Amino acid sequence: MENDSMLNLAKLKIVTKRRGKIMKKMILLVIAAMFSLNTMALSCHGTEPFWGAEITKDLVSLDFIGEGIKEIPITEVHEAAGFVSGFVTTFSSGGKPVAVTTSNKCNNSMSDHIFPKEVIIFLGETVLYGCCGEGVIPE
Repeated sequence: MENDSMLNLAKLKIVTKRRGKIMKKMILLVIAAMFSLNTMALSCHGTEPFWGAEITKDLVSLDFIGEGIKEIPITEVHEAAGFVSGFVTTFSSGGKPVAVTTSNKCNNSMSDHIFPKEVIIFLGETVLYGCCGEGVIPE
């Protein structure tokens, strides 16, 4: 009888631990959704060549350092089906993708910082890869 009680207690601890991990993931996804691009600009950057971008639901402003700013109007924004808002987002102009952001950790290879989003920007024959959001130094 005592072994059954200990087994049930062990099972309860495992279930509680799993639920705790699931709740943490759900909370992080909700926080990511709160920072949806509907209300703010997403700051992105990349290296080789050095560039910066501000992405909103209406515009991608791309700045190649020393070459000026190129603005691309956004006509469509699509979220990936089956995922929380903001996890994968495509920004298009005239039916062609301009930028795709994903909520994956990103490192720009120039610092120890880890950024919360990746971005791929399509600019004619040029494809740029970079990171977005506020970077943090991992512990």
